[in-house]
Amino acid sequence: MWLCPYAILAFLLFLVPSPTRPQAIGTYTFEDDAFVPSLAAPGVHFAEVTLEQGDAAVSVDPSFLKGFASEQALGSPMWPLTIDDGSGPAFEFTVAPFGNRKISLLDLSFQQRRSPTGPRRWQLRGSHDDFGVVLDEGLLPDSNAWHTERVALNFGAFVNFTEPLTFRLGADAAERTTGVWRVDNLQLTGDAETIPALAVYDFEGDAFEGRSSFPTRTIVGLFSYEDGTGDVTPYANTTTTTTTTTTTMTTS
Repeated sequence: MWLCPYAILAFLLFLVPSPTRPQAIGTYTFEDDAFVPSLAAPGVHFAEVTLEQGDAAVSVDPSFLKGFASEQALGSPMWPLTIDDGSGPAFEFTVAPFGNRKISLLDLSFQQRRSPTGPRRWQLRGSHDDFGVVLDEGLLPDSNAWHTERVALNFGAFVNFTEPLTFRLGADAAERTTGVWRVDNLQLTGDAETIPALAVYDFEGDAFEGRSSFPTRTIVGLFSYEDGTGDVTPYANTTTTTTTTTTTMTTS
């Protein structure tokens, strides 16, 4: 029986598993004046967006941290009139893995617009270096229409992190302190993966050896407890007061 080469190729491609594709792991739409994300992936926690006033001489009125009429977007006036060194006001939010997860980011995107007298530049910084280095920045055009910005984050501290990371999105070089800058549809794209177990002690059959989750790794040593005089191997399935339960160690 003759088979078409294209049919064979299509069948083989069907058998090959598709790679995991990065997806939106958190999206803030700010609908109904809500500052928590409308979407958050399993194993990922996002903190409420706040407005950090920083060390700027002119502080930002927190009452402006709300939806603007029908736009339902973050917005604030009182941005610095001069170039900011990172100590000025900024919208701030935190992303944190939980439930034995690690996060790898791909990018951060958001929409922004300025009023005719609003700020001329935006900046993004992260807590990985205490907000020292500018991750990305851009100039705001004269048009007060919405513009989409995208910042690549698939490097360094933003890959396979297991501790909370905070971002600050700020603006400066405003023409007037009454000028407004608005941000909407803030989104992080990436993957949230479960950290595999390095070893499991399940104590089945009175065994105290660990079972490795990786065939190429060997777990050395027996499970024991410290009684103050030295390591003691406990008894299993007896009437002693020593209790053992399943113990799991993980690796990042």
